[in-house]
Amino acid sequence: MYDILIVEQAYREKPNLIKHFYITNSEKIKNNKLFISTMQKLDIVNNKIATFESRFRMPYFLDKYTDVVIAHQVENPLNYAYLDALYLNYPLVHNASLIKDAGYYYDGFDVETGKNMLLYALEQHDKNIEEYNNNSKNVLNRYMYNNEDTVIKYDELIDNLFKNK
Repeated sequence: MYDILIVEQAYREKPNLIKHFYITNSEKIKNNKLFISTMQKLDIVNNKIATFESRFRMPYFLDKYTDVVIAHQVENPLNYAYLDALYLNYPLVHNASLIKDAGYYYDGFDVETGKNMLLYALEQHDKNIEEYNNNSKNVLNRYMYNNEDTVIKYDELIDNLFKNK
């Protein structure tokens, strides 16, 4: 819901910046009566900006339909989908605290800051691509299989699992 509210607020403020918003992986919920009644109160739904889509393979969907990735998580601050978006150099508006130094980060459930980050990404991203991509590479490097620090940390975590048994 929070990513939907972020887009709704951004659309209300600057409707000319948002042409379409695909809400993917919504197959199970899109026919829920409460969800439908809630969505019908939104400008992005009433103006046919938002559509509710099935699950897609991420590289395909990004290539065909995406300019900006908007993600919201609860207790999952490191998701491969975020890393994929960064690796493929897409602007990522997110609240994933483990990668807050990449993309356009907003804290927790802060829809207002999320809206501001989305508007900033839409209006300024192209002017900052080099810096954005460098930040993304630095963050991605933290989680790469060939990063020695990461390998050591994983070894320690695995060793600790067996020590506690």
